[in-house]
Amino acid sequence: MLRAEQLAMSGGRAPISFAVERGRCLGLLGPTPQHTSHLLLACAALARPVSGRVLINDTDTAANPEAARRQVAVARTQCVDERLHLREYLRAVARGRRAAGTTLRLSVTEMLARLDLDGARALSSPEAQAEAAIAAALLPAVGLVVLDEPFAHLRSETRVRAIEWIRALAADSAAVVIGGREERDLRAVSHTVVATEPAR
Repeated sequence: MLRAEQLAMSGGRAPISFAVERGRCLGLLGPTPQHTSHLLLACAALARPVSGRVLINDTDTAANPEAARRQVAVARTQCVDERLHLREYLRAVARGRRAAGTTLRLSVTEMLARLDLDGARALSSPEAQAEAAIAAALLPAVGLVVLDEPFAHLRSETRVRAIEWIRALAADSAAVVIGGREERDLRAVSHTVVATEPAR
């Protein structure tokens, strides 16, 4: 579960509060990719907010960021190593997660099959990096999945499969937060969509 209380980042937006229980998916509709990304990084204990606090399964991310981060998987294309092929990248993510004590929802082979992705694909294009980011975030068995503009560069077929898998994931055991600028994409998968407001 994720709870954000009066969360504010730099950029002149009003503080925002929300909660996402396991089994639910929340969409954060932001005015710019940068603002939404900053909010999502705070939700994943990867950035400090200007004000407010974030709790992941009752762990205060400011007080114990390492413990909070172990409970989160984040999809960000900026984290993808474009020198690798998809299967190599996912195996590296899986190794890192297992080393940190996190089990996997699926093996790399099962994840590639689930999303019908080519493991030998080079990660040199925005489309391939988007596929790698979302597959990597869906791989570990964690309670919170944070997706930053996950559908921006996906092929339509992959997008449909990813939406189905995210819905199934949320219904099964995870809280999911998706950020983006396209309301259509957020509503396709989210139970609730929250828009950030300008500061008054």
